[in-house]
Amino acid sequence: MLKVETDIPDVWIVEPTLFGDDRGFFMETWRHEWFKAATDKPFVQDNHSKSVQGTLRGLHYQTKYTQGKFIRVLDGQIYDVVVDLRKKITYVWTMDWYRTVVCKQARLMGA
Repeated sequence: MLKVETDIPDVWIVEPTLFGDDRGFFMETWRHEWFKAATDKPFVQDNHSKSVQGTLRGLHYQTKYTQGKFIRVLDGQIYDVVVDLRKKITYVWTMDWYRTVVCKQARLMGA
């Protein structure tokens, strides 16, 4: 797996290694040792959701019980947007943001 940094700290794209032949492919989607080397945050929960076209999903701003996300698209594509609302300087907020398309064909994952 390859970890690709973005302009926002703690937001990165994961490019998994694919092993393929004429039967299809195999890819490792998560491994404890790799994730532990990529971040000091623990991986504690795995969820799965299915959305119809046009659905808007999101995480809410969290301060006490913060939660990251690790996404993968099994079919179709999503337009994923991350907005960083953390304070950069005392009493000053900037709204850095990052966006990407995550799709079945690219087999990228985002964290």
